[in-house]
Amino acid sequence: MKALLVSRSVRKLGMARIASAISPVTATRLGPLEYTSVDEPELPGPGWHRVRSRLAGICGSDLSLVEGHASLYFEDWVSFPFVPGHEVVGELDDGTRVILEPVLGHEARGFAPPFDGAAPGDGDDYSHLATGQLEPGIQTGFCCSTGGGWAPEFVAHESQLHRISDDMPDERAVLVEPFAGGIHAALLAAPVVAARHDSGRPAIVAVLGAGTIGLAAIAGLRRYVPDVRIIAGARYPHQRQFAKEFGADVVVAPDELPRAVRRAAGCHMVGDHLSSGAHVTIDAVGTSDTVTDCLRITRPRGRVV
Repeated sequence: MKALLVSRSVRKLGMARIASAISPVTATRLGPLEYTSVDEPELPGPGWHRVRSRLAGICGSDLSLVEGHASLYFEDWVSFPFVPGHEVVGELDDGTRVILEPVLGHEARGFAPPFDGAAPGDGDDYSHLATGQLEPGIQTGFCCSTGGGWAPEFVAHESQLHRISDDMPDERAVLVEPFAGGIHAALLAAPVVAARHDSGRPAIVAVLGAGTIGLAAIAGLRRYVPDVRIIAGARYPHQRQFAKEFGADVVVAPDELPRAVRRAAGCHMVGDHLSSGAHVTIDAVGTSDTVTDCLRITRPRGRVV
């Protein structure tokens, strides 16, 4: 079958990185991604299913890889060559539509779960992500044993599959995986908000970044942690519009976020840091610079997610 395949090539990754500064299209042509013939992945064992791809998303991590900007931090947890695609709506042999929980956890690799009801990503020892009956790979879409959603079909363990109702269209279902990340971040904010001591004022939650994950975090906060003041930093006009529609109280450019948080907290600036700040800051960008920015605007004993 034909699929989009990523091979490990330092030369192609370097060429893509240089070309991406000129044109993303040129970076794609010169980079490690190619449209080619691949073998259908084999079912690794009991509990595995063949899944036909109906719709697959393009994650920011996928774009970074194609354009040569992906971090090498996880290189030992990936097996080449692999078919990308981990935001997937698929169909089983019997016609059942499913969405994919991409982490290749204990059960998928032939190990007992760490505790009853454990999700694929649970546990306090991640060695199983590189061992067991599969090649290394934190998740589907980065593992050569399973394939991914950027192919007509791939294989997935039943612990990864969630059946979806007929009234949920593919276009919504494909957003479940990225939205789960943002909503998880919002839920991590809840205990800090509940335990705050200045209960006379609404807790402040700052969200740095308003891409898919940032917008999902804003929506999750408004739905599950409603009594907070959400201050979001968004780079582009359409992101600012969506952030307001999703529930942010204040939306500013990213470089204006410290001032907006300072104004809401009524605190001082001490050097490069606020003397108080947000109770929780959610970093939905994930660079070394944004982590530093989040630490600067989060109050003592606050939380950075």
